[in-house]
Amino acid sequence: MTKEDFDFKALKALKYNDYKRQYFKDAVLNKSKGGLILTIFDIGTAKKTCAFIPFLKYKEAESAFKVWKNLKDTSLKKSACKVALGKVSTKKNSDGLLEVTFDISKGLKNPAKIEAAARPLFDLVEKGLKVVGTIEEGDNVPTDGTTVEDTPTSTPDDKTAPAQIKELILGVTGILKEALPKVIIPNIKAKKVSSKDADTINDLFSKLEDLKAVYEKAGSEIQQKIDKHYNSILNQIPKLTKIKTAIDSLLGLIEAQEDVKTEQGDTEEVKRLKELLDYAMKETESIWKNFNKTKDEISNATSQIIKGGDELLNALFN
Repeated sequence: MTKEDFDFKALKALKYNDYKRQYFKDAVLNKSKGGLILTIFDIGTAKKTCAFIPFLKYKEAESAFKVWKNLKDTSLKKSACKVALGKVSTKKNSDGLLEVTFDISKGLKNPAKIEAAARPLFDLVEKGLKVVGTIEEGDNVPTDGTTVEDTPTSTPDDKTAPAQIKELILGVTGILKEALPKVIIPNIKAKKVSSKDADTINDLFSKLEDLKAVYEKAGSEIQQKIDKHYNSILNQIPKLTKIKTAIDSLLGLIEAQEDVKTEQGDTEEVKRLKELLDYAMKETESIWKNFNKTKDEISNATSQIIKGGDELLNALFN
């Protein structure tokens, strides 16, 4: 590694708050022309979070992208982590927040997946994010000198059930461990929820719907292996529905419950949400630990390629 190469080991060693202060200052973002998004990366004590790295020059980001692609250190480079290289620009959004536009150049080329991975981080630092560019699936940037166009691309229909299930579990857990306790619940308690909170919760329910659809098509072998953990996740829906109801109520989307009365200190609704937060975090940790025990079995299970195409997903809630 030359002295100009980006040091991912130093990034990992940063305290998480120092990382946010160093890379998310308005002055830094406004001057940045390129950036990397790592969908899963450990920073300090924050495990399996998303990392956004802005660079003043696009060529610097491109150089760091090549360093990452050639990196062999598995303590830094998680097998499930995807990297995206993009051009960076900024502007003020309708909420008055600085919004980063990430225009994908190389690496993971699905804007929805990149935004889903990065949104909890950007919500936490109170910055907007818009991901634009190609909609190809997968991280198909080769390291053997060939071009992206020379390599085959995969689509959602090409992915096996185990791959889709693990991807959805990561997305669900990311929201439950990051956006929910660090952004959404505090906003509910302060009665300052935004449309962004509603979008995050809607995205969570969408992922749960996708998980059910994939599970139902996965075949009996995979279903038997993950049945207990799958049901544990779906058991969280009633609790999560209460959070969604609270957000909708505060946004005026539905009428507030009549029995919720405003008092000095916490209302009954806030008390219930505090209890829910504690419960949700404990259960999420338990679910994730249990799922980790079986993910190797899931990966080794045989499964036919799922052909979902544009078929409508079965409704998760009746």
